[in-house]
Amino acid sequence: MPRAGIAKMERTTQTEITFAHPFTVSSLVVPLEAGTYRLIMQEVEIEGLSFSAFRRTNTHLEIPAIAACVGTRQLLRVSMPEIEAALENDANSNDRSRTAATSSPMPGSPRENWEAFHGN
Repeated sequence: MPRAGIAKMERTTQTEITFAHPFTVSSLVVPLEAGTYRLIMQEVEIEGLSFSAFRRTNTHLEIPAIAACVGTRQLLRVSMPEIEAALENDANSNDRSRTAATSSPMPGSPRENWEAFHGN
């Protein structure tokens, strides 16, 4: 319980997160474009401990992506588990793309390709 006249210490931290593919968050109907986004976290100090510790109170994603040239930006409230899941899905999509690109069959020799095309 906060003591009268003493305000709790609050802090805001920002970080940038990058998505290589479009992604979704539960509070929007349409996917967000791939790009780098600003993630803003607000925290409040936990009092009564012998060390400094903070509890996250809000997490916001600034939309659209940083590179977008727009006059207005919005803060979209998100949860960290949702952002972590979206980043993991994005990373898995990158892994699937690399695997598909490296496992595609090599084309045959020019003669084999010609024979396959002409039915010989």
